[in-house]
Amino acid sequence: YPFSLLLSSNRGRENALTTLPGYRRMGLTPYLVHTDLGEKGKWWRTLFGYYPTVQEALQAQKALKLFEAVVVKTPFANEIGEYPSEKEAAEAAAQLSQKGFFPYAVKGLENTTRLMAGAFPTRQEAEQQEHQLEAQGIPARTIRR
Repeated sequence: YPFSLLLSSNRGRENALTTLPGYRRMGLTPYLVHTDLGEKGKWWRTLFGYYPTVQEALQAQKALKLFEAVVVKTPFANEIGEYPSEKEAAEAAAQLSQKGFFPYAVKGLENTTRLMAGAFPTRQEAEQQEHQLEAQGIPARTIRR
């Protein structure tokens, strides 16, 4: 699932946080990712979803009426764990949120729920987040989405 919908970009974390309630009121589950875009600088991206193709991301954009959103390639993320129930994944997500991370759930195999953090254009950025997670005692592994 290497594609996401970019809902907004902000230079500061606090500004990015202000975008979340509006998207949540729309029924979305956005997540924030701090990313380094090289010459363009470091940005906090508000992202939504995970899609296998550009076409599917564009279909979701249209269906959700997110006309301002942009499809971005974000093939790398950090897997926190796989849980036997959505409830257990939600409990783990709440703990991660309290530590300043922005986890999201992805359907796993055999009715499991995978908890993820981040969605990055490069493996290097995902690995940086992996080190931040591990420094807080959160086991994670960088994967291709």
